[in-house]
Amino acid sequence: MDNVDLAAATELGIAVCNAPGSNAVAVADHTMALMLAVTRNLLRLDAKTRSGGGWAGGNAAPSQLTGKKLAIIGTGNVGKAVARRAVRGFEMAVTAYDPYPDAAFAAELGVAYRPFPDVLRGADIVSVHAPLLDGTSGMIGAPELALLGPHAILITTARGGVVDEDALVAALNSGRLAGAGIDVFATEPCTASPLFELPNTVLTPHVAGLSPESSRNSRLMTAENLVAALAGRPMRVVNAEVLSMPHCRVR
Repeated sequence: MDNVDLAAATELGIAVCNAPGSNAVAVADHTMALMLAVTRNLLRLDAKTRSGGGWAGGNAAPSQLTGKKLAIIGTGNVGKAVARRAVRGFEMAVTAYDPYPDAAFAAELGVAYRPFPDVLRGADIVSVHAPLLDGTSGMIGAPELALLGPHAILITTARGGVVDEDALVAALNSGRLAGAGIDVFATEPCTASPLFELPNTVLTPHVAGLSPESSRNSRLMTAENLVAALAGRPMRVVNAEVLSMPHCRVR
C-alpha cells in the first residue's frame, strides 16, 4: 500500500482493497535464499572459484541453518511462511515478535513469541518482516543491533526504513554483526550505498516478491476484489471504516 494515500482515500469515501499474501511464497523463498547465501558465503565462494582459487579456510567458513535460532520480526503472511520453512525445512528454533501474536500459528510450529527487543537476544539470525509505519521506522537501530552477538546475521525483505542502514553498516564494519542479506533500502532504487562495499552482505534490488506465480495471484485477487465491489460486497478492504460512511465509493 506504499503508493496509496490511505488517509486521503478514506476522507473521500473511497474503499481501498489489496491482495494480502499474493507474493508471500516468493518473499519467503527469497528470504531463505538470502539466509543461505549469507551463512554459506556463496558470493565469496563463487568469486573465489571463478578466480581459480580453492577453499583455504579462514573466517568465511560456511555455516548451516539447522539448529540455528531464528528471530522473526512480524508474523504476517510472509513471516509465517518463513517460519514454516525454517521449522519444517531446516529444523531451526524460531522465536517471534509481533504486536498481535497469533496463538494458533505459534502452537502449530512451536514458535515462542517474545517482547521486542528481547526477541533479539541470543538470535543467530534475525529476519525482518514488519511493515513501514510511524512506529516501525528505524526499529532495528544501533541499540537493537547491539543485542545481537558477533556471529549473528540480519535479513530484511520487508521495507526500507525499518532497519537503520547507517547503524547496520557500522555494525557490519566493526564486526559486531557477521553479515546481512538485504532486499529493501531506505532510498529506492538504491544506486549507491556503503553496503555495496561490504563483503559480508548479499544485496538484491527489492525483488523478493517477484515470480510468475505471485503476479498471477495478484491479478486474480485484484479481479476478485473488483467483482465483489461491483456486486456490493467489497472484500479485502484496508480502510474498512469507510464502508459505513454515507459518501462511500467502492472502487
